[in-house]
Amino acid sequence: MTSTESASTHNGGVAPALLIGGVFLLTTVANFLFNAASAVWDLQEDFGAGGYSRAEQLPVIAGVGILGLAVALVLGNMFTGEKAPRGAIVLGALSILTLPAFFSGAPAAFGTVAAVRAGLAKGGQPVTGAARGFGIAGIVVAVLVIVAVFGGNIAGIVENAAV
Repeated sequence: MTSTESASTHNGGVAPALLIGGVFLLTTVANFLFNAASAVWDLQEDFGAGGYSRAEQLPVIAGVGILGLAVALVLGNMFTGEKAPRGAIVLGALSILTLPAFFSGAPAAFGTVAAVRAGLAKGGQPVTGAARGFGIAGIVVAVLVIVAVFGGNIAGIVENAAV
């Protein structure tokens, strides 16, 4: 590898598959498990979005989360090579637009794939400009969704324990 090649490829960081899979586990899977445990142990009877119980929310969390991951991966595979900067922008924008469905982890999936397309993962080709900004925004969205999932669920458990 020449010095020019090493300068144009980002070798540090986390492998793309580990980044995307880890974020999926920390968002969709974690929220599903938190809600499943709460439903099993009846931790919060009055909790629910739109009046739905935690048990009734499980298929929505799983379905929207898996669909978000699948769409993000398909789009990520469509935007490779020279199209990667456009992919970072599209996926980063989708991570922001899907924030109302944060509970599913879908915005985090779009965000992490945007970061991969922006070259922010191990072995990636770093991009510049708006594409880099959307890649960074995607990682920020992913981190915020992780915090929201864990913070919200732990706060609910603590609140229920105080009752």
